[in-house]
Amino acid sequence: SFAPRGYKSFAMAMPVWLKEKLFQKSLLNTELKKHVPGFNRLVLNEAIAEGPALGGNDVSVVAGGGEAESRVGETGMTTTDLRPAGKGLFGDDYLDVVSEGDFIEKDVPVRIVAHEGSRIVVVEIPG
Repeated sequence: SFAPRGYKSFAMAMPVWLKEKLFQKSLLNTELKKHVPGFNRLVLNEAIAEGPALGGNDVSVVAGGGEAESRVGETGMTTTDLRPAGKGLFGDDYLDVVSEGDFIEKDVPVRIVAHEGSRIVVVEIPG
């Protein structure tokens, strides 16, 4: 890295610097996938916020008491992989949830077992 001399030098160096910074993340991801075994399991490849979760009946931000406490024991379906956090569909509502232990795949039935603040904890329903 260097310090440009004057505005003209700065203006000429800025596009090069931006290009390097913007592509650094994708380059790092590509190289780590090549050289680190199991790196794909550590990185979430799909976006968490997708489809109807962005609007409609999204109850993702439930603060304090309220609706989420009354849902303990309710069953639903995961709409994303829980690694350990993700989204689930409970009735007509999409909720941000966290698995109690292991990772849980997408489209697996789950049960709400706890609500701690804004954290909703689920477990996989065996079957």
